[in-house]
Amino acid sequence: MHRPSLLLLAIGGVALLWVLGWFIRLERRNERHTIFLVFVSVYLAEAILASHSAGVAVGLLRPQIAGQDFRLPDVVIALVVAARFLGPSKGGRIPSGVLPLCAFGAWYATAVVIGLLNQLPTSEVLFQGKAIFYVLGAVVAAAGADTRRLADQLAAPAVVLAAVVALATVLGFVDRSLALSTPVQRFDHLGVLSNDTASALVVIGGLVLLVEAVRPRRRLVVGVAGIGLLLAPLAGDHRASYLVLAVVLGGVVLAVLGRTWTRRSTIGGAALMLSMSGVLVFGMAAAALTPLADVVVARFDTAFEGDATVRSAESRVELARRAVDRIAEHPIIGWGAGMQVIRTGEYVDDDFASAHNLMLDLAMRSGMIGLLLFLVALVSTERIGVQRWRRDEDNRTAAVCLAATLGVAAVVTKAMVEPALDKYRLSMLVGLCVGLILFADRRPAASTSPERAARPPLIRPLTPLSVDAGAGAP
Repeated sequence: MHRPSLLLLAIGGVALLWVLGWFIRLERRNERHTIFLVFVSVYLAEAILASHSAGVAVGLLRPQIAGQDFRLPDVVIALVVAARFLGPSKGGRIPSGVLPLCAFGAWYATAVVIGLLNQLPTSEVLFQGKAIFYVLGAVVAAAGADTRRLADQLAAPAVVLAAVVALATVLGFVDRSLALSTPVQRFDHLGVLSNDTASALVVIGGLVLLVEAVRPRRRLVVGVAGIGLLLAPLAGDHRASYLVLAVVLGGVVLAVLGRTWTRRSTIGGAALMLSMSGVLVFGMAAAALTPLADVVVARFDTAFEGDATVRSAESRVELARRAVDRIAEHPIIGWGAGMQVIRTGEYVDDDFASAHNLMLDLAMRSGMIGLLLFLVALVSTERIGVQRWRRDEDNRTAAVCLAATLGVAAVVTKAMVEPALDKYRLSMLVGLCVGLILFADRRPAASTSPERAARPPLIRPLTPLSVDAGAGAP
């Protein structure tokens, strides 16, 4: 190893220790919201700067330790979890929705052991097993979020992210990208948004719109930025990101038609729909009147029509059939993490792949037991999210929970046609949304510092092992 590499490794180690110490201090002061913001910032920065993760060069965004590749959010998750355990325990309520999630996580962890016992490829077992680390780690990070503060802090990030979407869309239309090389990382495709990054930005766009809709004083610029984030799929040509957009928009429409909307927002449903439609139509009309009109049309054709689309659909049907055959051989506990099916076809070389369907992949890896535990956790979380939208006393918290509920539904829907379980950005996105839903009613406790000692506690102190059976109905 060269001296510069050793020096960078030493600097990185010192930096990690400093960040861990900082997180522990924040834990002791009950300032977990800051930790949450750091994690989300790193998550978004990595997703934007290294959008196509497979082609990222080894460096700051893709550290390599002992021959193993990691991602920067992986490291931050490890620090967040370590700080949570090393920090002083404050006790408190355990929301009931956490129990089904932990049950599924424990069972999926056993699938890793089963995969190793079945002598499946170790690298693939560990790769698939990291999904639960991403989901639960992101839940831990989101558990410290203050949903009211989060709602009040969305303006600047929304505008910046909307500008990123606009730049990526323009660069995509002209088929260009930016390149930059630094001592710690080489960036080969700046300005390009991947399918998963676009999906995450769509979910954030839904969050921005819902929060702005319930604010007493709304901001036009932030609302337009939220709609701009919904246009993130235009930066690419992937069908699955449009599926996420459809689920988020459909959920917003259902919320607008409900009685809760009238109570929480002064914006009429018709006015909101007209404003969203107006911006979308204006954007499409502007694109159609420019020399890039043919490019815009070609992107839609690539995403929804053509021979490649047909071949992709046919391959997924074949993958599903082979997965069902595998499930039938071990239906109860599955084959374990690391299990794949053989992909064959006229246009691809024979190789191994996932079933490209969340339910089939879970059943194949963790059996019907794992699939059932996942469905229980999913239904429980979504139910709690809807109840918080209907019953939470604070409009901002209610809007955040509704957006997170739509985010989970959108990613799960996308996972029915993609191997989302094996994509760390989507797994973390689900974990963040689930954490916001389950822990939205847990306000940060008052700090013990002198300047905050006079503030009343925001959480009624309970024993650490007590369970809040009614957390789903605030």
